[in-house]
Amino acid sequence: MSNKKLFIYGSIILLSFTLGGPFLALLALLAIIYYHKKYVGQTNETSTYGYGDKPYKDERKAECPSCHKELKKIPGAKTKCPHCGEYMYVRTNTENIRLVITKSEADKIDEKWRIENGTQEAYLAEQKKVSARRDALKKKFNGKEPSENDVQWSLLNEEIIEHSSNAQWGLYSNTRRQMAEILWKEKRLKDALLMYCMVCYLDLNGASNVITDENGKAIRDPEFFRPFDVETKFLAPAIIKRMQKIIKELEITKEDFSELFIERATIEHRATKAPVPPKETLKELLGEIFE
Repeated sequence: MSNKKLFIYGSIILLSFTLGGPFLALLALLAIIYYHKKYVGQTNETSTYGYGDKPYKDERKAECPSCHKELKKIPGAKTKCPHCGEYMYVRTNTENIRLVITKSEADKIDEKWRIENGTQEAYLAEQKKVSARRDALKKKFNGKEPSENDVQWSLLNEEIIEHSSNAQWGLYSNTRRQMAEILWKEKRLKDALLMYCMVCYLDLNGASNVITDENGKAIRDPEFFRPFDVETKFLAPAIIKRMQKIIKELEITKEDFSELFIERATIEHRATKAPVPPKETLKELLGEIFE
């Protein structure tokens, strides 16, 4: 969004507030959001990049970009072609044109967006790190190619150690969440549930990130060192729903879950020195999961 549009939108909201108070300002904001989405910018569900102020064009077709056979409907996200079995991708390119394309074409568009947004260098550094870890694991596995999950798990374990040493418990919790997602995808449901228990325990303690110095080390001055803030505690609805699915599928009782949570949360409590003990957080978690 351009600075000019931001100025115009902001002026409209300010004028609405002056003339009619908060209620009119809220109506103005909702009207602006509707106008911007409908006539100025479009949301692309398959990409995390922005699109600037170029006119939006939807040039998707009900046709596979690989085999060019006709489809029953226009793809709205990544999906397999029913004819050739190749994946079809949906992207909005840097010209703000939405297309159905192949993986190689999608990769090129993603690269252009990264270059435009200044994230390409960080992306290449991350890819280099992943490649090096894959080679190291292949050597460790006596020549056997590691899976993508093997590589990600190894890198996440490294992050756990780094965040733990710097008392960055917010980042630590996020990493645990990513590990739980890997276990979920691998159908290791009980392990995933245990990992989600650790995440919930940290979140119910208000796990946060402390201020670090120029070398990335935590500043442990009592005035700044606040690794937990209970007032900011929360439980992510998506995680609660995932845990409920696992509990239902594995037929875990409320009593059995309580034991699993206390066991796993106690480990985190000792490691993180979180302020709220496991038994005090259990009641709130049970209320969310077994409501």
